[in-house]
Amino acid sequence: MTFYVNGVVQGYVTVKASWYADGPVQIGRRYNKAGYRDFFKGEVADVALFDRIVMPDQIRELAELSPRRVGYWTLNSAAGDTSPYYSDDDTTPGQDLTLAGGPVLCAPDTDEDPTAMPALVGAGHLVLDGVDDHAYTAGPVAATDGSFTVSMRVLPSSAQCGSGRAAISRAGTKASGFVIRCGATGRWEAVLAQDDATGSAETVIDTGVPVSTNSSGRALVYNAFLNTVSLYVDGALSAAATVPHSSDWAAGGGLQVGRAMTGGAYGQYFAGVVDDVRVYAGVATTPMVQSLAGRTEQTHL
Repeated sequence: MTFYVNGVVQGYVTVKASWYADGPVQIGRRYNKAGYRDFFKGEVADVALFDRIVMPDQIRELAELSPRRVGYWTLNSAAGDTSPYYSDDDTTPGQDLTLAGGPVLCAPDTDEDPTAMPALVGAGHLVLDGVDDHAYTAGPVAATDGSFTVSMRVLPSSAQCGSGRAAISRAGTKASGFVIRCGATGRWEAVLAQDDATGSAETVIDTGVPVSTNSSGRALVYNAFLNTVSLYVDGALSAAATVPHSSDWAAGGGLQVGRAMTGGAYGQYFAGVVDDVRVYAGVATTPMVQSLAGRTEQTHL
């Protein structure tokens, strides 16, 4: 018998089974001659039993929380100051993005104007001025104290990032639950605060290479089971690969496109173009992140 935790073998023993238990499955308690006992206190979810041997690769997959899309904004269009949440069937509820500060949602017609810069993905993208342009959701999108994945396509207007320019973040009251930004170091960074406080300790992971002014895909994956965070560039793990991170606070504010909350105030406004913004509850696999990094619109993912 082999025992796994989070997909990793912890130990094994040889067991000789001499009897068959024909009673019902018990969750949260066990039975012996004294009756039911050892009641579990806590939360249990995603219980599965198999009538066969499960191979190690399958066990590792079971240890991961499959991603569920909770936010997708194609940024192809806007009605007034609102860019709609994309739903495959137009019935799945979701939060729209409110555009503020005067960003431009550009849907270039390259047939009419061959010199126009094509959209990063799909038919349109959002242009931000780095001064006060941004977009936001009214409420939270995916819990930052659980596993989540964020992806988008970006094109900074300059390789100079100043004190930091945030392409996307999730607001708390004093800090951001996560930020993907062009950092003061001149490299792309993913930053996760340890708690919602001014001056909070942060987990920072960067790409290890200078920012360029080319369009590229960015994805941040946080695995709350393994307490790790990974930063991807165009579908490939960054030079820093995966680093430890653990935090039990959930940022209660909305998703912020083009800015971040620091020290209780918004700042780090992004200058450039953003597109194809996605948020998932759960851990995206590397093949999925590679698919998301494509230049074509993939509404089924």
